[in-house]
Amino acid sequence: MNNLRFTVITALLMALAVMTTGCDGGGGSSKTSQSPMREKSLLVLEATSLEYGAELNWNEEQFPGATFNVCLSEEKPETNSSNCFFYKDAMIEDDHASPVTISGLSGGHRYWVQVEAVKPSGETLLSLPVLVTARIPDDELLGTDIYDWQTDPTLPAEKQAIAQQVSGFQQAANNKDIPAATAVIAEDQRDVYTVLFGNNPDAMPAFGALLDRAQMSFLSPPVDAAAESTVRTAEYELDIDGFTFYVRWMKDGDTWMLVDF
Repeated sequence: MNNLRFTVITALLMALAVMTTGCDGGGGSSKTSQSPMREKSLLVLEATSLEYGAELNWNEEQFPGATFNVCLSEEKPETNSSNCFFYKDAMIEDDHASPVTISGLSGGHRYWVQVEAVKPSGETLLSLPVLVTARIPDDELLGTDIYDWQTDPTLPAEKQAIAQQVSGFQQAANNKDIPAATAVIAEDQRDVYTVLFGNNPDAMPAFGALLDRAQMSFLSPPVDAAAESTVRTAEYELDIDGFTFYVRWMKDGDTWMLVDF
């Protein structure tokens, strides 16, 4: 079901757009917008945080006969068209099949990952770079104590702050205001959502409404000011037709930003 998970944004927008179109009623011809995310030539990557590692999934089945190479770097890409494989300090692993588990990463550190597909014809395709933060085990987050996020005294305030961001996103989605909606999304992910929303703006209100169904499942501890490389994150679970999907938020300074849905 990993392929279903990493295409959830596209699948939901497509389904919601069809539902919206179907509610228009009347006759006439139906018209389906062509989203770039539906093109078979697009390589789509998802990265899921693991303890001291990450799991990478991509739409391998759409590239029969291709070989896949994986790149990981702590250097932030300048743009979404950046090529991680050219970074001097990048870690590159060749000839992999999806999914790939990367271990041995530094807990709490942010990494940018990218996958490359080399077709039998020699043509090379790159996914967009994706941000992932390697997790620290719960029992190591606060020294020898076990961290219980549900008793964290900052939990009510952080939930309220995230709820305010959700409300702002939903208001923008209801107005089909793409710049305002993507302003709530982490900067390195905005281009992806801008394309998705731009191709299915009528689905934005229903897409935003899904966030009301998400329930918090984890909140990392407050960030130690001395640990510049760590960030505070929150994870929500969303059940859709019996499958669990994850909505992830990351705190940038004092502001919570949507990182992954």
